Amino acid sequence: MGRTHFLMQIAAVSGLIVASASLAILPVIQFPAVNEASRSSPSWNDGRAVSGFQRSGVRPHTRIWQVPLIDAGGQIVARHALESREIASGMNSTVYGELSESGLPPNLARQVIHTWETVVRPRLAALGSLPDPDGDGQTAFVLLPDKLVPEIPGDPLRGFVLANDLLPREVHPASNEADLVYLVVRSYESNDLAALLAHEGTHLLRAESLRQAGGSLVEADWLNEGLAHLVEQEIAGLTPVLEDRVRQFLDSPDVDGWMVEHAAAGKRWRSGADRGAAFLFLHSLSDGQPLALARRLIESRATGLENLKSALGRNEEEIFKTWSEVTARWSPPSKEEPLAMFRRRAIDRAESLYGAPSASISPSTTIR
Repeated sequence: MGRTHFLMQIAAVSGLIVASASLAILPVIQFPAVNEASRSSPSWNDGRAVSGFQRSGVRPHTRIWQVPLIDAGGQIVARHALESREIASGMNSTVYGELSESGLPPNLARQVIHTWETVVRPRLAALGSLPDPDGDGQTAFVLLPDKLVPEIPGDPLRGFVLANDLLPREVHPASNEADLVYLVVRSYESNDLAALLAHEGTHLLRAESLRQAGGSLVEADWLNEGLAHLVEQEIAGLTPVLEDRVRQFLDSPDVDGWMVEHAAAGKRWRSGADRGAAFLFLHSLSDGQPLALARRLIESRATGLENLKSALGRNEEEIFKTWSEVTARWSPPSKEEPLAMFRRRAIDRAESLYGAPSASISPSTTIR
């Protein structure tokens, strides 16, 4: 399985969304300016106060988010002004939920904060600069009700990041001007939640690095998703979601097309096999140091294959020679080999940090 199986023409598809089951970043897409007059009430990210944020006196803990409505094909079809309240907050994070939401899983907001601040954020901070465009020192997590999420059988969307949210509204009117992660309301196992937040946090790191470089915020999708899977596996171990994606690729390793610029190209949006292949591809090239490679990829100003070549210090021929040599060992009888390797290396860090259920609630968490 050589280089020719994994190179294809880059498809430039503007206005489409990249997203994955648990894990996604949505690229910069232009929208009409927000109609401020249509909003039901002021909130502390609606104003343009000169000195920091000013909370509304009517609802001191509410905030209106411009949430993208996504169809099953990956298109943003509309935006919804989601008026939400602060459910819980910690030292470096705040969780928001719909004002009328009453069916939240028990402790979900607190578990998000605890997982982010004790399991995920410290590891991500060693890989790059976390963004803070609103200057509040808090990463925002917005819990999305199911009614705002497309139904995708077999590979449900669990969360995503919108790179536009890091931009000022003068540049992108639809921006929320915040370091923001959208999470779908559901119950999560400890390691699954850690993997989800690590994956989305990696997208934030990469978008922030590109923002600081002054260019486009969009990384090639195959690299962006493979990179995020690489980091999530190091933080949370081999979760069922990632294992399923790796298996999809190993079951049909000769399928071309995963190395595309945008996952919506060629109707490949949300292809688990593509994402499993991208993860294995990067891991096989990391020389046993996945986080060191991840750091170089995150910090780079280049994108796509040029980013990878620079991070590895290898040319294209050398990169695909290594990949071919690795995959040549994965004949059908031994295709469990890569999965067995990841199981041996699996980090149960998240599980051990949680301990007893009562220990999953951080003392720094404030419930509102």
